[in-house]
Amino acid sequence: MRKLLFILAVVVFAACNQPVKQLSRGPADWIYVSTTGNDGTGDGTAAAPYATIATGISHASSGDTVYVVAGTYNITTQMSVGTGISIVGEGATSIVASSSAIGAIFSLTSATEGTNGNQSISNLRLTGGDAVNYGIQIQARSNVLVHDCEFDGFKYFAIQNRGGTSGGSGRPVTWATGTRIYNNTVTDCGWDELSSDTWLVYGGGIEITGQDGALIYDNDIDNAVGYGWGIRCVNDSGFIKGTKIYDNDINVGFIDVSGQSSYAFAIELWTGVGGNEVYRNNCNGGIDISGYGWSDAGSYGYAIKVYENKCILPVKPTNTEEAGMLLEGGASGGAYFQRNYIKNFSKGMVLSMTQAAIVQGIDGLYVDYNIFSEIGRVSGSMTGTTMEFNVVPSSGFTYPTVNNFRYANNVSHRGASPIQTYGINMYANAAGVGGTWTNIVVANNIWSGVYTPCKWEDQTVTGADLSNNISYGATNNNRFVDCDTTDISAETFITSNPLFKSNETFRLRPTSPAIDAGIDVGLTKDYHGHRVPQNGTPDIGACEVGNYVLFYNGKQLY
Repeated sequence: MRKLLFILAVVVFAACNQPVKQLSRGPADWIYVSTTGNDGTGDGTAAAPYATIATGISHASSGDTVYVVAGTYNITTQMSVGTGISIVGEGATSIVASSSAIGAIFSLTSATEGTNGNQSISNLRLTGGDAVNYGIQIQARSNVLVHDCEFDGFKYFAIQNRGGTSGGSGRPVTWATGTRIYNNTVTDCGWDELSSDTWLVYGGGIEITGQDGALIYDNDIDNAVGYGWGIRCVNDSGFIKGTKIYDNDINVGFIDVSGQSSYAFAIELWTGVGGNEVYRNNCNGGIDISGYGWSDAGSYGYAIKVYENKCILPVKPTNTEEAGMLLEGGASGGAYFQRNYIKNFSKGMVLSMTQAAIVQGIDGLYVDYNIFSEIGRVSGSMTGTTMEFNVVPSSGFTYPTVNNFRYANNVSHRGASPIQTYGINMYANAAGVGGTWTNIVVANNIWSGVYTPCKWEDQTVTGADLSNNISYGATNNNRFVDCDTTDISAETFITSNPLFKSNETFRLRPTSPAIDAGIDVGLTKDYHGHRVPQNGTPDIGACEVGNYVLFYNGKQLY
């Protein structure tokens, strides 16, 4: 009996580990397409495949998979893919190419929001010849996966997934769920043009809107040639919730020509209603959290978290203004920007908002344990800023009411920039006209080589605690200029050299005056994820000094 069971186990194991394409035909079998096939005499089996992908799709029913055998398939007409039909190739050798001015190579479109796609597209190389708008276009479908594909040369986006059916009316009635876009490679998608002395960018790698719980991860996007975005959520006003964008490598390039800008956004997201996260992405462009406001209407416990990203421009801008992180809209319910590394940008982080914002003002903004390195410009008349709020009334922007703002344990380093650089600079463009700020904590920060470390100008400020900060090498130490202030405390900064081990890691030397000189603001881990505090009192700066090599059962304790 045992021998029989062993034989049965071996048979079952062997059957389960056969390549999927070897399965016999059945209710959910694969329909084969090959460049050596025949649409007239083929039947879609491995022995008699069809010749074109469109024919394979036309013979597929929900639950079927169209298998694209290695080869090059040149198409001139967009292919519509019904729900439940998946398409899989053999990898980079299964090439689907077009240079025709068509909407998309694959269109997965439904008329009703939330339609269950229950399908995937994977292991293909799609090329658009700089003429096709989209590689894969998805609309109003849930449970669609796109993974392990290569894309190049698409005019707008490699992948576009819109949850709504509207053409611009905003929030969907039924959000798309189950979206997964991962392990894809995108090269040279999106295009730019010069209009009225301003570079306008169209398209890029991945666009999503109207998504609930989408996961966008492990994609490699290189759009440096066409200056296209990396990952974008803008059209139809965006609208995402519970969405996570992480572990992507994004190269977008930037135009450094006076009076022109490509807005080098690696990630640009518009309008969220809770639970959204952007983390561990490697970018050579900025991260823009924008649109009509960010709230926690979905009751996730926070509106947006942006953390552990690296945004590094290859060189410091000479002629243009580029920001590493932006919050361009109202926020409530918790907007967190923590443990990010921002380098070579003229501005580290920028705040602004629109009059049309669904969420007006900011209530709950937390900027903690970030490193802003080499902030500023090489030349020109414009100053650099680690963090600024700057709006121009005539442009349709409005001044905010900001409540519960914490800026703690950040490092700001001007570096080699010869141009005047500020730390925090919150100012109005018109004298006496500014925002209202309440419940501000600015603590445990290090500013090195900036002109002014921390300044509010023409604002109304109530309840500000500026505690235990280091300002080294500042030219001007103004805190509140032409402001109406109430309940302001601890305005004196330490002016000693913080003694970094290097201007790359910003770890502290053992004799640094920043060690054990901070205050507890409720944070529990530093830029590197190490426990805070190490020795009873938090350090000033982004890197806590302590024992980082204690492990237990293979797990790092601190």
